[in-house]
Amino acid sequence: MIGRLLAPDITAQEYRAILQAYLSFYQDAEAIRKRYALMPALSFAPDLARIHSDLGVKQALPPPALPISSSLQTLGMLYVLHGSRFGAVAIYRNLRVAMPHQAHAFFCQRPNKSIWHALLERMEEQQGRSAEISEIAEGSAITFDTFDKWLLLAISSQS
Repeated sequence: MIGRLLAPDITAQEYRAILQAYLSFYQDAEAIRKRYALMPALSFAPDLARIHSDLGVKQALPPPALPISSSLQTLGMLYVLHGSRFGAVAIYRNLRVAMPHQAHAFFCQRPNKSIWHALLERMEEQQGRSAEISEIAEGSAITFDTFDKWLLLAISSQS
């Protein structure tokens, strides 16, 4: 479903449905980040503001209940979601051409490399600790899997 963001024939309805899914997912992710009090610089508040700006509404779908259950899993979640900023550059290039009159504030933001490096440094503190590294990897896998399923569910429910 995320591939639709790269499609030259993406519709405004599809784009809005995808943004609604992103909004609720990032709201849930931000609540988790806050729960474990991890790295305020990695807050999703700016992302949420950009999505709200693109949608023009404050309403989101119900949260997906991302099953992250530890601070180390949260690091894995942060890795996935902040790392996705690198792929968003390609999405933005397509949206700018396919939907020139739509707002693209969320996808046009470039990765913040200093924040990215701070996250990587935090993760590297676990180097040599296999149980901790496994937990970070589990958080990454949970995030990928939950986002994929959430996006499919959110889009199909709006069709």
